[in-house]
Amino acid sequence: SFCAKMRALQVVFLSAFHTVVLAKGSRVSEEEMRAVSTALQQGSLTDEALTTFKHNAKENPSDWRAHAMLGQAFMHQEPGSEHAVGALRKAHSLSPSVAAVAKTLAAQLHASVHKQSPAWHASLFGRARLVEAVEMYRAALALAPTDAEMYVQFGLLSQQSEAATAVAQRNNHVASDDGSDAIDGVQSPAAGLAVDAWVTATTLEPKMAEAYTLLATRLASAAHGQRIPAIGYARHAVKLAPTSASSYDALGAALLSGVAPANLTAADRKRTMKALRTATELYQAGKRDVDASAAAAAHYKLSLVLSAEPGLEVDGMIQDGTSDILAQAVHHVRAAARLDPSTYSDAAKRVKGWEEAERLNKEADRRSRLDREAMVHAMAASSKQRQLEAEEDIAFEAEEAELKLQERERAQRLRARDKAHANKEDL
Repeated sequence: SFCAKMRALQVVFLSAFHTVVLAKGSRVSEEEMRAVSTALQQGSLTDEALTTFKHNAKENPSDWRAHAMLGQAFMHQEPGSEHAVGALRKAHSLSPSVAAVAKTLAAQLHASVHKQSPAWHASLFGRARLVEAVEMYRAALALAPTDAEMYVQFGLLSQQSEAATAVAQRNNHVASDDGSDAIDGVQSPAAGLAVDAWVTATTLEPKMAEAYTLLATRLASAAHGQRIPAIGYARHAVKLAPTSASSYDALGAALLSGVAPANLTAADRKRTMKALRTATELYQAGKRDVDASAAAAAHYKLSLVLSAEPGLEVDGMIQDGTSDILAQAVHHVRAAARLDPSTYSDAAKRVKGWEEAERLNKEADRRSRLDREAMVHAMAASSKQRQLEAEEDIAFEAEEAELKLQERERAQRLRARDKAHANKEDL
């Protein structure tokens, strides 16, 4: 996470200056500075230690190391605070060629905007801070051109700056009338920097999955989406980080780039659903460390793909065997609304129509089942009735045959008796 990277940067910075924090002629003793520096490096900062750092910087106003260490103390207290940024600005102004100071100042400027809202980013002050951070990253990278992680952060900040300028323009908050100001011009000074930064990061660190993921996501969401390279970067990210939710999320987004869910080929539909399902499962497994908005977006994208399943609806009717797909779509859009209600609550409300369709489909299926059962019962009853009638007919025929036989036998006996009488009379 961003905060974890800030903590790691602090440890590296403290290690670099652990033995040179005391300026010559300082009234703060070397033992005091060594003790508070060691404690800070180990993650501990007391009020007394902070006071010691402040005194050291005040007593040595021209020593960049004293200001750098004070900035680190403020950074430990509150990452991205104005106190931390101010102390590190002073250190950088005194040591513009020290890469660690430039890198830490860039990171703290980044942290100062990271915790702010999109509305703040689009404000005049917010955009100015973003531009300052972008330029500080440029300076730091000029001093440390092989730092792949810094290129990743530079790309993220550049993308944020570009988005803030776009929002400000849409909201009519641009202050410059002639468009000449570097902040308020038609185009953000950070425009186009993100992709180049992440490509450079992959060149420096070919196994850095995060850079491939960011590239895939950015290219997939571009105005003129670059679907093929986005898919390639995403697949590379998945290969490098097979347990990363964001890698699978990027692959799903890349497969959807420039293609409506209903127009996906059967193969791409299968791949997209598999990627997004895996992403949502991994996001769920991550719990606390998960970006809720990213997880919500993955659920929502999956709901769109599921609801566009071919054959789900024909002539306004939900087809047999598709109610389970519809139920999954409802589940995922509701999950999106739970994770990011401000973005997806309206979409969740619209699923009531889906649920009604599913209810009607189930009711129709139930009625159809009852109708089938009634038909079977009717057929069985009819068959039994015919069997009974046939048995009655057989019995009747047998009875008639028996009566006829008896009648013939009686007739034969009568004829025999009459014949016997006639023979007697003849005698």
